[in-house]
Amino acid sequence: MDDQLVELLRSAVGAEGPIRLAITNSSDDETWVQTIETPYAIIGRTPSCDVQLDCAKVSSRHAYLQVINGNVFCIDLGSRNGTHWAGGQRRADWLIPGRRVRMGSYYIEIDPEDPFAGQDTTLTLGNLNPLNRYEDEIGPLPDAEFEFVRNDGNNTFWPVSRMLTLAGKVSGCKIRIAGGNPRVHCSLLRTRQGMWIIDLLNRQTVLVNDKVVQCHLLEHGDNFEVQSYQMRIKYTGPQFEDAPPATAESAKEDILSLSASDALPPFPDMDDAHAPPVQVEDPPDVVLSGEVDDLSASAYSQVDLSGSSRGSSAMSSSTGRVYRELDEQWAELERQQQEFQVESQNERDKLQEAHLLLRTDKQELAEERETLLAEHAQRCQEIEDLRDSLEAEKAKLQEERKTILSEQLNMGNQLAELEEKLAQTEAGVADTAAAQQEIATTRTTLEAEQKEFESQRQDLEAAVAESTQTKQQLETERQQLDEQRSALEEQIAAHSAEQQTAQAQLATIATDQEGHNSRAAELEQLEQQLSQERAALDVKAADLEAEQAELQTQIAEFDEQSATISQQQETLQADRESLDQQRDQFQQEKLAFQQDREQWQSQSDELQQKRNELEEQIAALAANQQQHSTQTEQLDEQQAQLNNEQETLKSQKEDLQQQQAKLEEQRAELDEQQQELKSQTANYSEQEQALRSQQEAVAQQSQQLQAERDALSAEQNEFNQRVTDFELNALPAAAAQRESHESDLAALKESQQQLETQREEFTRLQTEAEERSQQLAQERKEIETLKQQLNQEQDSLNAQREQSQTDSQAELQKRNEQLLAGQEKLLNDREALNANLAQYKAEKERLRIDQQQFTAAVAKFELASKQEIAQVSADEARLQAELEQLRADKTALEQQVAKLKAAPAPAASAGASGESSPESHAEQQRFREAVKAFQAEKARHEQEQHAAATELVFEREHMETEKGKLQEAHRRFQADVQQFQNEQHRFRDAIASFRADRERFEREKQGLTDPTNPTTDTPPA
Repeated sequence: MDDQLVELLRSAVGAEGPIRLAITNSSDDETWVQTIETPYAIIGRTPSCDVQLDCAKVSSRHAYLQVINGNVFCIDLGSRNGTHWAGGQRRADWLIPGRRVRMGSYYIEIDPEDPFAGQDTTLTLGNLNPLNRYEDEIGPLPDAEFEFVRNDGNNTFWPVSRMLTLAGKVSGCKIRIAGGNPRVHCSLLRTRQGMWIIDLLNRQTVLVNDKVVQCHLLEHGDNFEVQSYQMRIKYTGPQFEDAPPATAESAKEDILSLSASDALPPFPDMDDAHAPPVQVEDPPDVVLSGEVDDLSASAYSQVDLSGSSRGSSAMSSSTGRVYRELDEQWAELERQQQEFQVESQNERDKLQEAHLLLRTDKQELAEERETLLAEHAQRCQEIEDLRDSLEAEKAKLQEERKTILSEQLNMGNQLAELEEKLAQTEAGVADTAAAQQEIATTRTTLEAEQKEFESQRQDLEAAVAESTQTKQQLETERQQLDEQRSALEEQIAAHSAEQQTAQAQLATIATDQEGHNSRAAELEQLEQQLSQERAALDVKAADLEAEQAELQTQIAEFDEQSATISQQQETLQADRESLDQQRDQFQQEKLAFQQDREQWQSQSDELQQKRNELEEQIAALAANQQQHSTQTEQLDEQQAQLNNEQETLKSQKEDLQQQQAKLEEQRAELDEQQQELKSQTANYSEQEQALRSQQEAVAQQSQQLQAERDALSAEQNEFNQRVTDFELNALPAAAAQRESHESDLAALKESQQQLETQREEFTRLQTEAEERSQQLAQERKEIETLKQQLNQEQDSLNAQREQSQTDSQAELQKRNEQLLAGQEKLLNDREALNANLAQYKAEKERLRIDQQQFTAAVAKFELASKQEIAQVSADEARLQAELEQLRADKTALEQQVAKLKAAPAPAASAGASGESSPESHAEQQRFREAVKAFQAEKARHEQEQHAAATELVFEREHMETEKGKLQEAHRRFQADVQQFQNEQHRFRDAIASFRADRERFEREKQGLTDPTNPTTDTPPA
């Protein structure tokens, strides 16, 4: 959030700095301090909370902290286990220094070392509860109301009468939003600067003027949206933006100073300290369901009347300045308002009394509920006390045996499913092998292309060598041309010197007319020299023409070589791009293979781990099966013995009946032996007493068995809890529980043996009391009754075993879903590989487009080279034209000299007499101008020759640069070839590694799918 907005909110709530919380974990007594920059915070279990508490008893969004007038106010957000203070559980309270609040196993308090909150801090807010209606406890606040926008245009208005209003679906939210998962959406904080809206979910569900906000100061007329419900704020009274904060002196009548050990009194509209908050229904002011509903008539009855008084007072004071005649009416309105406030206070007191009555009724109902629960528990205990017998234990063991057999069957089914999934994995491996075969084919094709590229590279190197030789020859010819041009420049310099001499001679003719004849002779000599020079110039012009022809021939050859070099360069560039594409392709395939290898490795590790777990479970189940088989055999033997004993008792009963018939026939003999029977009756009485004592011992043992059964029931409950932990992958705990059950079974076996010994003693006593058939029949009836009870107990235990089987099947189903998720992950990885292949094709297409662009650039370069050659040809033509012009100027100069030679004699006599005629003077002037023009033309010609020489040097440097570029391209080509070979080696190594991994995976898969020996397998390489 913006720092400026944080500072503005701190100023609005009177916070001097960030919130510093000292958090203590009661499980390990670890304490740390957490600093929160914003003046509000969310405490919960999820990482998105400002303060995260890792505890199962802490809700995802447990509590909400808000700084109000410099103090921290803590509100429970409808958590499951509630928020606990020193006086008990409460929905909200002030978190002042020295006071702690417990959430789950964590204790939270203000950091004692916080410089802004010392131990002597007192809460100067009186009985203020921000969730109740605000009564100007700390000074006046702006009056505002919300306009709920409806689709039909019938908007509804609701005045805000609290400092802090929550919007959500839980109890305590005055703006109740029906439906939706979040319990609390946002909070509306009323300050002196105005109304603030704070998003408590951090899910971008709060919009202000169609913009997502985390915290925002609402202006007059702002539209805001919460959970798709449109609202608009309107300030109905003074804004108080510039009003100074209320001081302690202005509210000293309502100040209640609290020390660190004091506890705030319970708020009138909050839950009871000892009752969970979810059981209290706090009526909302507004309920939003579907489209915005109309507000109930009670909404306006809950308006803050003191706020209305302030609004009316402000309106009266502003209106009194204009309409003084309304003072009396306003006084009457104030009196009526005071009466209405008294009536509303009485109604509020009545509502509080009704609330107290409801709270008392709730406590009574809770006590009655506890009594009923106690009676129910006692009855359950009595029912549990009636279940006791050896046959029940035997049936229990048989049921456990059946359970173990069913678990083994389920494990066999699970192994079959694993084999099917392994078969699917093999199919995926086969697909991967096919893909590898395609890659091998592609690699063979690339190797053939590489060989072809090597042959082309050798041809290109030969062409480059030939081009180098041609460039050397051209360089030699250019050097010769430079030497010839230097000689020509020397001749031109000599000719210039001769022209200077001729000028000096002409000057001598101009200054001395008398030596005209001698000058004429000199002119003749000069004419001869000029003729010689003309002949030399003609020869040189012919030589220059021949040199020009040779130069054009060399330029044509150079153009051909440049075209050949360009073609070779294009081929080299294309081969280089192809090589780059192949290298990128190999790199991508290598990365794909590495990713596949890592995925197969992780999947192999997971399968190995699951296999180890299954092997451990199979071994444990096999051991349990063996033990239960042994116990079952022992129980079968005991059952056979009991059956034999029962048959013996039946035969003895028949014998007794026969003896009774004999006794009836020998009644006379019995009369004679009455005395002896009396003595035997006394003996029988003693035996009966002994039998009763034995029965009492059996009853005591039955009580002991009942106690053991109760312990077994408790262990069964613990077993159910451990099954729940087993669902959370607590296999070690399940193994420990299994061992505990085995020890319990061993103890039961011992007790069973003891009971069997007692049964044998009891049978012996029954054998001794054969003559008391009536008592034996009675005891048999009691035994039948006990059997019926045992059957009922057996049915109950069967139900419990079925529940355990259901839980085990759920666990196996969960594992099956995990395996299916792993298979889906393999399919996703395969799709990702296909996506990478498509990306590779797109990259190949992009490289092809780049190659076309490069070809176009090379063509453009060739066109520019041709244009430069044409420009050189044009310059040479221009030089030839200037040479022709120079020859023409020389011819004109010779004609002028001839005219001077043909001058008339009077002019000569006049010169001899020391006087020059105007015509001679004009002719001399023209001659001088012609000489100057000749010199200027000569200088221009020298400059053009120098420029041509410079261009030739530039061309030579350009050729050297091109040669360097070709050499650099050749070096890059060699480096690319070397890199390609390295990539080829690495690719081969990756394929070999992948094959080794595939073989190892196949070996592991073969070991997992081998049903003959599930406990042994080849360890992974």
